[in-house]
Amino acid sequence: MAINEQTGEYVATTPQVSTAIPQLTPAQVYSAPNIQQAATTPVAPPNLADPMGLYDYYMSSPEIQAAQKEILGITQNYNQALGTARAQQTAIENQPREGMAWIGTAQQRAGALANQQLQALSEAKLAQQSYLDTLQTTAKNKYAVASEQRAQLQDLIAQTGGKAGISYADTYESAVSKATGYLEKKAKDEKKDAYKDALKKMALEYGVKTKGKSTSQLEKAIAKYNKKAKSLAMEEAELSISKTKAEIAKLKSGGSGNEDKEVASFYTDAQKLRGTIQEGTSDWGYAWNVLRAQYPKASNETIDNALGMDLRSQAFGQ
Repeated sequence: MAINEQTGEYVATTPQVSTAIPQLTPAQVYSAPNIQQAATTPVAPPNLADPMGLYDYYMSSPEIQAAQKEILGITQNYNQALGTARAQQTAIENQPREGMAWIGTAQQRAGALANQQLQALSEAKLAQQSYLDTLQTTAKNKYAVASEQRAQLQDLIAQTGGKAGISYADTYESAVSKATGYLEKKAKDEKKDAYKDALKKMALEYGVKTKGKSTSQLEKAIAKYNKKAKSLAMEEAELSISKTKAEIAKLKSGGSGNEDKEVASFYTDAQKLRGTIQEGTSDWGYAWNVLRAQYPKASNETIDNALGMDLRSQAFGQ
């Protein structure tokens, strides 16, 4: 508040208040200091690993803080101007040497000037609040996008048990690539492990030691066992055939001409039936019953030996 020396009236000084929202020019954006700062200390990207820090990154950005500070300053100026206006009214009213007409006029004039100042401050605050609202709306949208990306990364980390090397610094695309690679490798490893477990089980059934053996070593050990088993089966078959031939020869030596023919026929039929079993067109039970029906004099042991004990063992899982 000041006194007009010519009229002796109290007048209020009204500062110029800008209501424009701050705007940056290209010259300011691409100024040498800004370019230097961007090159030496670039703005750090949001840390998706910290949910609270992520919120603050967007909702408490330097731009939002500056706008909030500006609103606070305008509010303080408004309250100060309002207090000054009230003090002016009281000061004018307490002038003892002036009449009521002068006091009324002075108060009215001072009030008008104070209202202009308060109106300017209100408009400035409204404009700055609108600017702040825009900043906060944009920040909320960016925070929502970042939160969704964080949730996607968190889901991929959980799916892979944190073993795919995914971090919150990854983009969603790079995280998907890492997760896919990890899961494909895991599937291959599980397949290999399952195959090795099956080999171990088979080897144990064969009496082959498995401790410390790799997959290839287990394969070789089982193959060696199978080869040996096949050789033993062939030897057993040859022995069975030899025994049968001996029985046939024995029968021949003590039988008539018709008996000789029957024995020869028995052996021929047994060989044919043995072939059908090996081809898979018949089974042991069928072949055995055929020989029993056709040659009722043959003993069970003779029929078994004629068809082959190796095939009998296979039929009964021995």
